[in-house]
Amino acid sequence: MNIGFFTESYLPSHDGVATSVAMTATQLTKIGHTVSIVAPNRPHAREKKNIYRIVSVKLLNNPEVWEAIEIPQSALFELFQKDFDIINIHSGGTITNIGWQIAKLHRIPLVMTYHTLWKYYAHYFPFSFLVNPWIYKEFNLLFGNTCNALIAPTEKVKNILKRYAIKKPIYVIPSGIELTKFSEAKKGYLRQKLHIPESKSILLSVGRLEKEKSPDFILSSFSRVAKQNSEVVLIFVGEGREKENIHRQAKQLGINSQIYFTGAIPYIHMPQVYADADAFLFASKTETQGMVIYEALATGLPVIAVQDLAFSSVLIDGYNGYMTNKNTKNYAKKILQILNDKDKYKKFSRNAQKSVVPFSIENTVKQLEQCYLTIKASKS
Repeated sequence: MNIGFFTESYLPSHDGVATSVAMTATQLTKIGHTVSIVAPNRPHAREKKNIYRIVSVKLLNNPEVWEAIEIPQSALFELFQKDFDIINIHSGGTITNIGWQIAKLHRIPLVMTYHTLWKYYAHYFPFSFLVNPWIYKEFNLLFGNTCNALIAPTEKVKNILKRYAIKKPIYVIPSGIELTKFSEAKKGYLRQKLHIPESKSILLSVGRLEKEKSPDFILSSFSRVAKQNSEVVLIFVGEGREKENIHRQAKQLGINSQIYFTGAIPYIHMPQVYADADAFLFASKTETQGMVIYEALATGLPVIAVQDLAFSSVLIDGYNGYMTNKNTKNYAKKILQILNDKDKYKKFSRNAQKSVVPFSIENTVKQLEQCYLTIKASKS
């Protein structure tokens, strides 16, 4: 099949959408399909075959967001002439709209992958106070029902889309991960980078340091752990507007010497980052899937997370980690249980790697391929 991916986020960005789109396109190509990727043009973008960059402007610096401008340009002219078998739009924005236009003009089957729960991220944009929740619902209803099908990464997202009264078929297909990159990652990268001795246990948090990710909750929970175990450290990987607040909070709690901030780390090094940790902490309730949890599990890390349906199919309480309510006392208690019980830790670590096998990029792309074939056949 000749497949078109239209996405607002792509490499060199390494957010969840960009990473998922890139890996999925690579795997589809490996099994014999041709994938054209349409994405915003931005500095340091590496041009490769079948990548179309659309003239864009930067909307936000942190997180970095680029928006395409639909003006006459050679890339658009070429795209409107291409003979796609199916178009898969991602995210939502100008490039998504371009994909929609091409699909409707040429009667090409159109699929939308729903990566982001935008109502939790509106505060990043100017005039967000003017946007009511019903606007999100109406947009998703109108736009979703113009597609031939939608793809939700989890049952959580499928249920949300159903509540929006979308009538088109909704397929639950998770974003996949490259399991061997994480399961075979070498240790030493993080400890060497931050000069952390082997005697220290490492708790790891990966993600933007923004309110919706709840880094303050993770820090407060860790302060309880630190009172009982001075040989454990907490590392935050990522950047964000809450970084200074977390710095300040750590000083106030008297645990500043046990807290490390790495800033953003290139995705190529992330398997090694996970490999040095002893457990993974997560507290966001705004995820559609929570890919960092899958990556941590693939490395063999037990995960302690705040309860959320987004990852209930992979994180099993008492099997490969714990899910708790958003209570610092309960959360800290689960962290200590994992750190203090070596037999349980080994069991959880083994189970962690077993639990992500169904989510390999090979398995998820097979599901996606079958989805495309089904949709294409129904349009014939």
